[in-house]
Order: sequence, then structure tokens, then C-alpha cells
Amino acid sequence: MDNFTIEWKIFWKSFLAYFYELVRFDFSVTNPVFWLFFLILLLILLKSWKIKKAFSFCFVIALVLVVASKIEKYVMVFFRKSAGSFDPILIRISCVIFILVVSLYYFFIKGNDD
Repeated sequence: MDNFTIEWKIFWKSFLAYFYELVRFDFSVTNPVFWLFFLILLLILLKSWKIKKAFSFCFVIALVLVVASKIEKYVMVFFRKSAGSFDPILIRISCVIFILVVSLYYFFIKGNDD
């Protein structure tokens, strides 16, 4: 019983480490919590959408988040080389706006038979 508690603490510590990466807007393909959230989102969307529409929505949102993180890292490295500073808030805001536009498209425009 004592070993189970220790393993649970290790699991929780790992989960929080991956979760805090997401909170810092550091989305990556190797983050299991990132994919866990999208699997949960996919299962929730399958209650009202067909598999093709739900999967494409989850895939597009995941792709946007990963690409935004990669662009942010690239821009940060570029500004560090030129001895400048960069605030990634513009990239994050544009990413959130793009996700809102995609969500509006999927929720209101795209048909369920696609």
C-alpha cells in the first residue's frame, strides 16, 4: 500500500510538470497531457458530432497550438541573437483569436454531414 502512494505521488508530480508546460503556452507533440486533453475533447464532441468533424476540429486546434508554440520559440531565439527582448503576447493573442474563428466555423457553419 505504501508503494502505491509513492507511485501516485510520482504520477501526480509528472502530470503537474506536463500541465504547467501547457499553462506556459508550451505545447508540444511529446506532451501526454496535451493529447489527453484533446482525447477528452474528442470524446465530448462525439456526443453531438460525427467522428470526422470532431476529429478534424481537434486536429486543427492541436496543430494551431503546436505551430504557435514553435513560432514563439523561433521568434524568441531570433530576438535573443539580436540582443533584444520579445513579449510573446501578440503570438498568443493571435493564436487564441484564430482558435475562436475556427471554433465558430465548426460550431455554426460546417455541417455535421461533412
